[in-house]
Amino acid sequence: MRIYGILSRWNDQRGFGFITPNDGSEEVFVHISAFPRQGLRPKVGDRLLFTLEVGADGKRRAGRAEYPAQRNSRRGPIRDSPGRVQHGPGRIRGFLALLLVMAVGYAISRYQILLPARSKSPVTAAAREPSTPDYQCDGRTRCQQMSSCEEALFFIRHCPDTKMDGDNDGIPCEDQWCW
Repeated sequence: MRIYGILSRWNDQRGFGFITPNDGSEEVFVHISAFPRQGLRPKVGDRLLFTLEVGADGKRRAGRAEYPAQRNSRRGPIRDSPGRVQHGPGRIRGFLALLLVMAVGYAISRYQILLPARSKSPVTAAAREPSTPDYQCDGRTRCQQMSSCEEALFFIRHCPDTKMDGDNDGIPCEDQWCW
């Protein structure tokens, strides 16, 4: 049978104490071995749930002592000795998730650095209309003879027999000037 009680006395150095049952009966001895190994350290005033056993000496003692569920959320991190804190699995998972996010962010930033930089983004041929036609058809027909994308656009639109738009998409000299 499980009994509720309150830890009324506790000697942390010797690892034992006494529980006062909620039913008003006399105090029951409890040893540290009755608590879960990875659980919280007992403190006077803790509410406990335990079984009643009879020891080798014939006296009543608490066995399988545990804390009701609300204690874990109320007390914070697990302390197995003064000054030493054990963090629960939720904190560890959160820390690992943070490390993963940071590693992915770092990898993305490194990948961006490794990508070749493009000084100009691709623009349609219509957006590259020459503002003032200062050019005239003078027999030039190849990209190597041009000095800018604007000049190549003028020649492909206004001059015959140009050889600057190999894929016929309206954008001349894509490898050299108009990329």
